[in-house]
Amino acid sequence: LIIWIKIIFSRRIGKIVLKYLKNRINGNAEQEYKSVQKKPDFNSKFIYAPLHFQPEASTTILGGIFANQINFVEMLSAALPEGWKIYVKDHPVQFYNNGISYSAFRFRGYYERISKIKGVEIVPMDTSTYTLMDHAQATATITGTAAWESLIRLKPALIFGDNWFQKCPGLFRINNVKECREAFNFIKSGNFKISQEEIVRFLFAFETVTMRGNFYFFAKRESNVDEETNVNNFYGYIAKALM
Repeated sequence: LIIWIKIIFSRRIGKIVLKYLKNRINGNAEQEYKSVQKKPDFNSKFIYAPLHFQPEASTTILGGIFANQINFVEMLSAALPEGWKIYVKDHPVQFYNNGISYSAFRFRGYYERISKIKGVEIVPMDTSTYTLMDHAQATATITGTAAWESLIRLKPALIFGDNWFQKCPGLFRINNVKECREAFNFIKSGNFKISQEEIVRFLFAFETVTMRGNFYFFAKRESNVDEETNVNNFYGYIAKALM
């Protein structure tokens, strides 16, 4: 109701209705996604590969060449053990924030192309991400939180970009197909082990070498660090690094 009230007062209702009709007549990204999705088989051996919401720094900056997430899925496929699958699920906020229209990040044919990659199946967006993690052989993502959530469940995880927990025990940082294949083979061998104690030690070490503060304007409301302390902390760490 609030959204429609805003639309009416913005005098854009005509343009929005035309866009809606165009999406329904010519098709849209959400329809394409649903046309290629399949219900997951949790008895299969699979890698869970959730896609990132885009545009966002987690891919465009921190993901390198994997900002194009098709590259990410293709690399997983090239290293995948025989008989395993890759279950791909898009971020549910992708359509909520950006609308269902095709875009530079979800262009026409995007999901069809992913669904045709060897070993890949696209699963419905309402499939529980935690159920997928718990049944997967491993979780693979570019820099996403899903890798961290997998680790704290003591499950192996692979990342293809740079993020804050990339040095955590149990995490495989992947740069190429060779490293991806080696990670899969190690996981397949049954030798992968990670304990809660190792993760707690990593978090303690991480806390000792980092500062408290925030980069984001919307985080100010949630942060327990006041603006002056935040600025002093940042400049203090920068000055220390330059000395």
